[in-house]
Amino acid sequence: MTPDRPDPPALALDPRTAALVRLAALIALDAPPRAYQREVLAARAAGATIDEVVDTVRAIGPSVGLARAVSAAPGLAAGLGFDLDRALEAVDHA
Repeated sequence: MTPDRPDPPALALDPRTAALVRLAALIALDAPPRAYQREVLAARAAGATIDEVVDTVRAIGPSVGLARAVSAAPGLAAGLGFDLDRALEAVDHA
């Protein structure tokens, strides 16, 4: 990488699993939505399915609490390509 940021150590995890683990850590830390979006894109690029991304949130929910999981939802949805604003407008007009 760069002198101030060395290459990360090699992992025994495959890239898909590593991305899902990083996503779980971001949720536990209550990271900003853009961080979730970036990691969801990385997980999807590594072969993770939408169900696996959702299951990652479900799996850590009991550990991090419902509030953290819910606060991650908008960033996760954006990373998965869902337009929450449009979906909510559709509900309002239904």
